[in-house]
Amino acid sequence: MIYRPAKHKLWDTWLYLHEGTYYLYYLVADKASWEGVGLATSPDGVHFSEVGVVIEKKPDANWLGTGSVWKAEDFATSGRFLCNFSEWRNGRPEESSPSDGRQTIFFAESTDLVKWTRIEGVEFVQDERWYQPQGRWDCIYTIPRPGGGRYGYWTATPKDGPGVGFGETADGVNWTALPPPKIEWGHAGPAEGCEAGAVEEIDGRYYLMLGCYGHYDNRVNGMWSFVADAPEGPFKATKHNHALLTSRTRANSYFARFFPTADGMLVNHHSIPREGGGEVAMAPLKRAVVDEHGTLRLGWWEGNEALKGAEVEPLAEFDMATGIVVEGTLGGTPGVSGDASGQLRVNAVDGNHGTLFAIRSGGVDIQPIDVDGWGVMLADDSIELGVGFGNEVRFRLMVRWNMAELYVNDLLAQCYSLPPMEKGKVEARGGTWSDVTSARAWRMSLG
Repeated sequence: MIYRPAKHKLWDTWLYLHEGTYYLYYLVADKASWEGVGLATSPDGVHFSEVGVVIEKKPDANWLGTGSVWKAEDFATSGRFLCNFSEWRNGRPEESSPSDGRQTIFFAESTDLVKWTRIEGVEFVQDERWYQPQGRWDCIYTIPRPGGGRYGYWTATPKDGPGVGFGETADGVNWTALPPPKIEWGHAGPAEGCEAGAVEEIDGRYYLMLGCYGHYDNRVNGMWSFVADAPEGPFKATKHNHALLTSRTRANSYFARFFPTADGMLVNHHSIPREGGGEVAMAPLKRAVVDEHGTLRLGWWEGNEALKGAEVEPLAEFDMATGIVVEGTLGGTPGVSGDASGQLRVNAVDGNHGTLFAIRSGGVDIQPIDVDGWGVMLADDSIELGVGFGNEVRFRLMVRWNMAELYVNDLLAQCYSLPPMEKGKVEARGGTWSDVTSARAWRMSLG
């Protein structure tokens, strides 16, 4: 929603913050396969400027895969940053999904986070004691290891079923694989396939954001939340908000990664438009929010206030290419059932269709509608946040490039891909609340 490069198409994203500059790395996806790592930089985490491709796949590789960036253990003397990426080779570069061959993890180094040099002679391959030799082996995400060095988690194909890779390093470059952490899937059972987004320690526990594709937990593609008491697991499906960033009918967003900053733990991911609705885009950063029960949710990041440009009438028409931020409060007395509800619509100005966001107690229902409709008959997507909203609800709705994000009481309810439209208009009404109050709107400042 906030950034897509002019010269390339992006897929997975990861960030690094150094001396006030946000470095956004992304998987370049210009063709059917992925051919490199791109970079954009920002002074505020909102307004990004394109740098270009900083790592290219070698000619004999079928495709290049995602990684992450961290400081080398000898950073104090060398000033080196490290990153990892993968390449799949099988001698037929024209194939984007080869049936044979092998995926291998490689490393690169930099002293300025812009110019990257491959570290030759170092390859990290599957440990065949625990992992399939021709399985996935991709995108290490690292965290500090007690006593020095780092632990890493990555996308892998364990021999005993769906899971993630796990290992350690003393210097950041030479890695040793360890047995994959056990995953306790809970009532949903194992996913058809999964990818390791990231693991971070928050308040003494280790939170795994796991990308599951296919049909899992009655939803389609997205990120789920697991938690462990130790780095090596076992990781258990969280009791609440297990479906961290996913949807019921289509892939609206994917591959969330943790993004540590001095101001707290953030999360980044990309947003996916509907077919024919435009290109994948970097989504606004979110704050990782862990409540007193240990539940991980995604919340509003205060830095996104920089998205607000010129103030406009709350219900004014707006260009999808420019985008809009609408905020307001739903207040009054909940309905008899206690399920308070309010409704927001994003309508196409030049057509007869729109999308309805119905805010109810503890969740949100989303449904495509015609412009005369308000009530939700059968929701295209339903989200249960597992928190009560009370008698007063604050909402933030952001829309750009046919992508929408709705926050309720500063918690992300959903990222949702709207039907294609050039101009839109936001409408709101209180439902069983008395009214919508304090509504304000701003054009996005992204240019």
